[in-house]
Amino acid sequence: QAEDGIRDYKVTGVQTCALPICLPVGEHHHKGLSASEVLLLIHLIDYKWDEKAPWPATRVLARRMGITVRAVRMTLSKLEEKSLLRRVQSAGRSRTNRYHLDGLFDQLEALQAEDDAQEKVLRAAPLKVQR
Repeated sequence: QAEDGIRDYKVTGVQTCALPICLPVGEHHHKGLSASEVLLLIHLIDYKWDEKAPWPATRVLARRMGITVRAVRMTLSKLEEKSLLRRVQSAGRSRTNRYHLDGLFDQLEALQAEDDAQEKVLRAAPLKVQR
């Protein structure tokens, strides 16, 4: 596991990233995400090749998602409001933002810890058999 929380796996020579299915999707979760927010996070993670923050251009993200650049920017703002990512404008000639995903990884780790704690309680509880 890398410092940023991404686990890398080598499968037939191709580097992949396993995404947990516990992404908080839908209204049932206190930090529910819309489908476009989840899709944008998946695309950003797809650009996370190492410990550095990914920096795809919004026009590239828009093309890949099939939405407008404006819609990408609005979705990025929503993800920032939910503390899942942080945008930092790149210095120098590059005008693309860097997208720090520490908030997403922190929240996923917290969800995993919560699930682990619940599982531990369930395993410790005696099994009740109804007759």
